[in-house]
Amino acid sequence: MDRTGTLKTTDTLDTIGLLGSDLYGLRKSFLAAFQGDPQYPTARNYFDRQKQHAAKTSLRIGVITDQFGGYFGYDTEVKSDFAVAVDLLARSGLRVMPVAGAGFINEIHSLHQEIYCKALSYYFQEEFSRGTQMSEVMTRMIAMGTEISVQAYENALEQQPRYRARFDRVFDDYDFIVTPSTASVAPRIGESEKDDTCLIWTFLGYPVLSVPTFWSEEQGLPFGLQIVAPKFGDLPLLQFGQSILGILTADR
Repeated sequence: MDRTGTLKTTDTLDTIGLLGSDLYGLRKSFLAAFQGDPQYPTARNYFDRQKQHAAKTSLRIGVITDQFGGYFGYDTEVKSDFAVAVDLLARSGLRVMPVAGAGFINEIHSLHQEIYCKALSYYFQEEFSRGTQMSEVMTRMIAMGTEISVQAYENALEQQPRYRARFDRVFDDYDFIVTPSTASVAPRIGESEKDDTCLIWTFLGYPVLSVPTFWSEEQGLPFGLQIVAPKFGDLPLLQFGQSILGILTADR
């Protein structure tokens, strides 16, 4: 989708996201905002990917858990519910397997931080100079960005397509990848948020769908299942997301 008119924070990480109460509405919104004009030649890639998906007779689902080092710190409730979900997907007939050869994703958080903070320090330098009406977190990130050299920023940018190419090769063995959306339920104000895999997919430029399929009885808050698709796989992702919802809610 075209980002014209949106507030920039960082050029290589900014993406358009949609929020909705059902996948039908998300698909309608996506298609309404979709750039199908010939001046956007990549548009046909989305429909080609959908045709490829429609031709498949079985789907290979990759699972990411402890390939990401931060997973060891996830809340026990998140890991337990995700394990149940993975088991249900496997018993539904999907080919479910751990993702292999993706340990390099643990290097992405630091690269993302360099790109994001440096870009924030550029786009919000005027607001930062005034020093008012800005959260402590935002102020801290911009201050960090001012300390990052242009050379370090450019080096991090150069890594982005390289890591994407590496994960594209990993994705050759899977149609979709599933992992918890977050490490915990939503943190309370003032609490630190645990690292999860979300910014990894932003860094790599893959379409992602988060469905709030889990519920914490103790906290009274939802947390989600994250589904990742290959580049241009937005339409198959929405279709597969509907299938997953059916599998996980069949007994409810």
